[in-house]
Amino acid sequence: MTLLRTLRAFMWLRWRMLVNTIRGGERRDVLERVSRTLAVMAPIIATALSIGSVIGASILGFVGGRAAATGLVAPATVLFVVRIVLGVVLGLLVVMTTLAPMQTMMASYSRLLLLPIPRSTLHLVEVLANLTDPWIAILVPAFTTFAIGLAAGGRVGMAIVAAVAGAGMVFVLVSLGALVSFLLGWLLRSRRRGEMFTLVFVLALSAMSILPAIISSKLDDSRRGEPKSARRHGVSVEQFNATLPAWTRALPSELYGGAVGAAGQRRHGAAWASVAILLLEGAILFAASSAVHARLIGSLENEQERHRHASSLIGAWTLPVLGPAASAVAIASLRAAVRSVRGRLSILLPGPLVLALAVLFRRMPEAPPGFATIVSHGELVFGASAVLALNALQPFTMNLFGTDRAGLTLMFLSPVSDLDLARGKVAGCGLLYAGSLVLCLAASIVISPSGGLLAWLSVGVAIAAIYTWLSPFAVWLSALFPVAADLSKTGNRGNAHPVAVFAGLFLIVGATVTTTVLFLSVEFWLRQPWLTPVVMLVWLGVALLISWPLLGLASRAIGPRRENLALLSK
Repeated sequence: MTLLRTLRAFMWLRWRMLVNTIRGGERRDVLERVSRTLAVMAPIIATALSIGSVIGASILGFVGGRAAATGLVAPATVLFVVRIVLGVVLGLLVVMTTLAPMQTMMASYSRLLLLPIPRSTLHLVEVLANLTDPWIAILVPAFTTFAIGLAAGGRVGMAIVAAVAGAGMVFVLVSLGALVSFLLGWLLRSRRRGEMFTLVFVLALSAMSILPAIISSKLDDSRRGEPKSARRHGVSVEQFNATLPAWTRALPSELYGGAVGAAGQRRHGAAWASVAILLLEGAILFAASSAVHARLIGSLENEQERHRHASSLIGAWTLPVLGPAASAVAIASLRAAVRSVRGRLSILLPGPLVLALAVLFRRMPEAPPGFATIVSHGELVFGASAVLALNALQPFTMNLFGTDRAGLTLMFLSPVSDLDLARGKVAGCGLLYAGSLVLCLAASIVISPSGGLLAWLSVGVAIAAIYTWLSPFAVWLSALFPVAADLSKTGNRGNAHPVAVFAGLFLIVGATVTTTVLFLSVEFWLRQPWLTPVVMLVWLGVALLISWPLLGLASRAIGPRRENLALLSK
């Protein structure tokens, strides 16, 4: 009863936090209250739109279970698809939890610990909160309807094993999500641990992206001795299982498939043994998450943190075209971004990720023709990676005034005009973007060094044109939809406003498509390589002539919003 009352109190607390977020303070103007309301409603709208996915997963689960039970489709084939889906979900859960953890009460622990609430209850609430993760929320009804479909097809024993194994799989997923989230929160409490985590995460993500290519290569090697007629029939489930390493049998997805498959073959002892191991793994992950959770709430917020006060940068460096004030804003913004976790991820992640994806597509036996064409042209890979890097930079470009916190107040107190502030912010993000482009260029050269110098220069000018077109809109959206972001967090607390993110994505796509059509028309249709850099330079000049005055107009939105923007630093 005490646990139920506590859970009910947490539900009420989350509801009151939601209402207070929408209402805000009395000092917020109408536009600020609308912005806060849209930020809260965005995940609710996304949840409503995902109802169709839940219904579709439920129908597929029932149809798949009934087809496997009646023999319409071989059970091994159905379970093969299920194993692949669950394996992908496990990987996505780790990556997405790292980038956007679902727990929302972690920031309130300093006050919750003052209440007579057992730590075990706090831990259980955070674990149960992972049920709202989209990947898990879709799997729960799918597991249920899959077991119902098996029972409807006459395989009751198989359905019971599938139901228990499905519950064990959900237990593993929520415990794994909680463990990753708690571990990430503990790591990022120390700047040194956060820096090490950033590097390890980038390298691990790149290595994980190559695993499918390695498995595909093993499949090709194992089938080289087969006749061509056998190769045309594809890879059988038995051949795929033979290529998997022995350690993959301990994966939760493989345990689930093995349990249901053994039940279908009337090997009930092996089936329940797999279920027991799956539940044991869930219990181990739950215990590990509890231990990390205890360490997390017992650690200090600023563990071994050293604060260094930098001297004023005004007059230290002057960038071309910009004055001393705008240059100081640009360098200060760049330094703040580079010292943060999100800033390092935006620089280090796109290049290695594109390199890993290129290796994956090259090793795939049947890669899509469009991707094969792009991978064979290094300059096109550079352009694609630059667009990916620009999208990864949205926490900065679409929230120019929400990432400085107290530093924004100092900028408002300094003799910096709104126009210099806007130009400095755009230039600072441009310098951060340039750092990411260096790694993207290096990865593109490694992937495919082919192509003339003029083509590579043309792509570089096209990238500059895309960023130029985006700049004034970034200032305007950042002024209208500011969010107090914490760049030391990789989750939602470090993201820009949902409206600004959606609008920025639309603008990036529009500018990229327009520039790409112009580039490809000259490069491949007219077949005049010498003309491509000339056209791109003209396009960049047009972007500068239009965006420069637009940037001045966009900076006028900063003045009326100064008071509300200053509230972000509190």
